[in-house]
Amino acid sequence: MADNADKPQNQQGQSGQAKQQSGKRDQHGEPVPPFVVEFDDGHNRQMSIGTLGLVVRGRWSNANVRIGGENKMGGMRDVPGLCLRVSPRECTVDFIDPLADNQELRRNIQFHRANAMLASDDAGVAPSRMHGETKELTVHHMKTLLIELQGRLAANEIKVVEGRFPSKQQIDALPGDELMDPQSLSPGEPMFKKDYWKHKRRQLVPLSGEPIEA
Repeated sequence: MADNADKPQNQQGQSGQAKQQSGKRDQHGEPVPPFVVEFDDGHNRQMSIGTLGLVVRGRWSNANVRIGGENKMGGMRDVPGLCLRVSPRECTVDFIDPLADNQELRRNIQFHRANAMLASDDAGVAPSRMHGETKELTVHHMKTLLIELQGRLAANEIKVVEGRFPSKQQIDALPGDELMDPQSLSPGEPMFKKDYWKHKRRQLVPLSGEPIEA
C-alpha cells in the first residue's frame, strides 16, 4: 500500500511556522489531548483518508455480511480496522494496526478464510505496513485532518476507541487553516478553503467589463 502522505512542496514553506509550541491549544488555553480512532463504516471495506492521501483497512465483521445460504466464515472473529492516534498538540499521527500484535486473531482469520477458499495473504490478514509509523504534519494539515475526521465521526465511519474527540470549538480554535487541496493535486487553486470564493471572484469576467473587487 503506497504511502502518499508526504508534505506537498508548495506547502512546506508553511512548515516552519507550523510546528510552533504556542499553537496546539484550545480556546481555554489548554492542550487538546491525543485520541485514537478506528476506521469502521459498517460495510467491511477499505476507506480513504483524503488529508493524508491514503487508503486504509476498515473493520470487517460477519455481522455486516449479507449472503444467502451457509456463511462459511460465520465463526471468524472481527478484523479490526486500522487505527490513528492523533496528537493535535504535537501535530503528529501514529498508525496502529491491532492485528500486528495479535497472533491468535490472525490464526483465527486464516483458518476461516482457508475454509471459505479465500486468499489468506491479503490485507484481511497481513498487518498494515503503516503500523508503527509516525507522521509529522503542519498545523494546516492537522486542522484539515481533524475536520475530515469530524465529518467521518458524524457519518458513523469511524469510532473513538481511546480518549475524546475534540469539539468543533476546540478544532476551530487551533492554529492553522483548512487546506483546499492537502495533496496539491490541483495547481492554481487557493491554498486554503477560506480563500476559495475570493479566488473565484477574481476569475469572473462581468458583462460590463468592469473589474470585480475581490
